[in-house]
Amino acid sequence: MIDTIYLDMDGVIADFDKHYSSIYGCYCRDDPNTNNWYDFVDKKGFANLPMCADSLLLVQGLSLLDVQIEILSCVSDRSNSRLVEAQKILWLENKGFGSLNHHFTLTKNAKSFFANENSLLIDDSEACTNPFKDAGGYAILHKNAKTSILEINCMIEKGLLCAQSSDQKILIH
Repeated sequence: MIDTIYLDMDGVIADFDKHYSSIYGCYCRDDPNTNNWYDFVDKKGFANLPMCADSLLLVQGLSLLDVQIEILSCVSDRSNSRLVEAQKILWLENKGFGSLNHHFTLTKNAKSFFANENSLLIDDSEACTNPFKDAGGYAILHKNAKTSILEINCMIEKGLLCAQSSDQKILIH
């Protein structure tokens, strides 16, 4: 039975791609100018990310489950990872997620260190979800809130998760 859900930030609840590309004209992963990354962090880019459009739907759905919700996010292994971490903590506090336990890794693969038979990772990157599953945890490759909630409902039906209501499903509005 899953008792902890780890929720990624960038691409799940915080819209890193949208914000970065609005400034530099491309996604960070496609940006040939590595100096833009440092510029983005220097300008407190992570503290000012918009929320993903459907993140509240996902978080509200997760709140109906009988599990611990925690943040698990990568801050990169670059020299400014401490600044990224501080900005992400500030973002969580400013967006109302400050009460959630949060964990930060230096690499995507390191999220797998949190995997076990009682944990689920919701993340938009296969570079995170695949190692998490390989390490014994469950993972949902997040595309949007509705599809992730549908996958969670399947996990409820299989007895892997428990909802707090007698209906035992998360409704999508």
